[in-house]
Amino acid sequence: MINLFHLKCFHDTVLVGSLSEAARRNFISQPAVSKAISKLEEVLGVSLCHHKKQQFKLTHEGEIVFLKSKEIFSAVRGLKDALDQCQTTPRMPLHFVATQSIGLSTFPDFIPRFRTTYSDVELHFLFGGLSQIKGWMKQGIAEFALVIDSPDVAEYQQIPLYSGQFRLYKHEKEMRPIEAAECYVEHREGFMVPQYQQETKTDLSFAAELNSWELIARTVDSHGGYGLIPDIVMLAKRYPSLIPTSSVSLPYTICAIFPKGETLSCSAQMFLELFSSYLKAQSGVETPA
Repeated sequence: MINLFHLKCFHDTVLVGSLSEAARRNFISQPAVSKAISKLEEVLGVSLCHHKKQQFKLTHEGEIVFLKSKEIFSAVRGLKDALDQCQTTPRMPLHFVATQSIGLSTFPDFIPRFRTTYSDVELHFLFGGLSQIKGWMKQGIAEFALVIDSPDVAEYQQIPLYSGQFRLYKHEKEMRPIEAAECYVEHREGFMVPQYQQETKTDLSFAAELNSWELIARTVDSHGGYGLIPDIVMLAKRYPSLIPTSSVSLPYTICAIFPKGETLSCSAQMFLELFSSYLKAQSGVETPA
């Protein structure tokens, strides 16, 4: 009979691509993980991986076992969630991912609020770019991801959480025209930059690509200039010195994405409900009672 712990050691090693990280996740030593995988191979009567130093590459049989193990542990999570829903508050650990910009702009304030309400839920999250996030979702590392809605995530189920506007902001004491001061953006070919230039029929001159809305806001707040950022960065009036330069705005929606055909755990549903309410409350949008 297959030992579920041995299967989990194998599953986690493939998932994270590292024996040492799988050992850390399961609170055992690296040799113990290797031994668990060897025991699993003995029970199944097949070789699951090519045993080479500093390399963990699956055999064809290993790939089959990994895919089936994902189904098994998904069913186990479903069992835990069914029991979790019998409780008054969720208790299941929550694994999710988010773009860096969304996380840095909201988590420092939101996560402590969530923990105050749901102290029994352990949170495990990672930040990454969209391609990295989609890779994590495919590997099953995260239950859901927080992203900006776009055609690039059409393959997933989506739950809209907050709708706002991208605008060009400047420091209130900035007197230079944008042509002289230049503009800070997340990525010049990234989300909203081409759309903004098309909408305003202007070619922005870029000061730097800063890879984070929060970093853009802090830079403009400290050193002047212009920045193309969404209103989510301005929640709770954190940067009162930044003002929009015109009435031109571009709509966007923050959403949670997860694989089609799957159901979110009770912990995930509570997290997203509270996160959506938090964003709307901070922006002054009324939420239903």
